[in-house]
Amino acid sequence: MFARIAAMIIGSGLIGIGVNGFLVPHHLLDGGIIGLALILHYYFDFQTGLWSALLSIPLILYAWVKDRGQFHGSIYGMIVTAVVNAKIKVDHFSAIR
Repeated sequence: MFARIAAMIIGSGLIGIGVNGFLVPHHLLDGGIIGLALILHYYFDFQTGLWSALLSIPLILYAWVKDRGQFHGSIYGMIVTAVVNAKIKVDHFSAIR
């Protein structure tokens, strides 16, 4: 149980660092839900973490219907990733100095 929670927190932190430290400063896109949230962020200045959570709701409902065991991991992972993504502010990473 501890390993699963630790993996979720570490993975969410890495996603937050990657999105806010690399993708957003360089105006790059990602695939999936985060990519849609990034598009909303670039065009309308919406928060990426909040919109990734809101756009994940249909997938969470699907997990609830199909496999309730996966639902709890999905909902907790989505919440932790959205919060971490909203809270992490990283100076952008640049290969050119």
